[in-house]
Amino acid sequence: MQKDTDKDAERSRRLQRKGWKGRPVRVWVLAALVCLLLYPQAKALVWPDRVVDAQGNTVLKLAHDINILLLGVDERSGDKGRSDTMILLNYDALCGRLRLLSVPRDTRVRLPNYGYQKINAAYPLGGPDLAKQSVSELTGLKVDYYLKVNFDGFSDVVDALGGVIIDVKTRMYYDDPYQDLHIEFEPGRQRLDGDRALEYVRWRGDARADLARVERQREFLEAALHRALSPAGILRSPLVLLALLRCVDTDMPILSRPGIALTVAFAFLRGIEGTTVPGYTATISDVSYFLADKEELQKTIASWGRAPSKAAAPSTSPAR
Repeated sequence: MQKDTDKDAERSRRLQRKGWKGRPVRVWVLAALVCLLLYPQAKALVWPDRVVDAQGNTVLKLAHDINILLLGVDERSGDKGRSDTMILLNYDALCGRLRLLSVPRDTRVRLPNYGYQKINAAYPLGGPDLAKQSVSELTGLKVDYYLKVNFDGFSDVVDALGGVIIDVKTRMYYDDPYQDLHIEFEPGRQRLDGDRALEYVRWRGDARADLARVERQREFLEAALHRALSPAGILRSPLVLLALLRCVDTDMPILSRPGIALTVAFAFLRGIEGTTVPGYTATISDVSYFLADKEELQKTIASWGRAPSKAAAPSTSPAR
């Protein structure tokens, strides 16, 4: 009787192993067929072409510029949360380069039907569309798409990458028992897992507060992209993809996503530029704001080789 039970158990294990071995093959075959069917439509929508640059290097480039608003949102049960992270990713089709423009969350902007608000209020008040509109009006650039990641999902993505190496430049300490938030970092190069990475990008306990934080967020994004495109990161890409699917929301057309992702990846390997919206802090009606210096911002954008469109060009004086 025991022998029969053991045989049944062994047979069950063999069938499970066979199923696991066969399933990936079927999945890959199905994926290949889907790709073959969708390729013409994807290429027609947005797919990079192979071109040779001035140095003789073959690169992938899209036919037009793309601006993607990256949103990091602290969503909780019953609370839509505010976009504590707002970074505009600009792909310049002329030179095939990437640029990251960090937008301080306290930037003072005028929102339709809501008057003057901090820019991070745009997301809870009007969702991603209003967030895109507010950044577009601030910069004068058309924001094509948004890509939103909630903070819990951010931690999962970092863990899927196997952590991200960061050079912590100064001691960081913060303790808030009410939020159960305890942050402590010593200076030095270190690998951060998902939870530690979230603490790192959220900390703003130094004298420059949010301005220093947006710089750290941009630096972390660059380090994460480096990790993702490294041999170790590529090997972990299936885990990363699954983590992203669980936590990312975007309005990019499905067929356009592979082409955009490939172009961003190849452009990143050629180098990336990062900056923050210029401006200064001020208190208006007892509320602390960051006032964008529109004139300096336009100079920064003009240096990219792309002047703002006339329809969206903002005024040149700081918001009051």
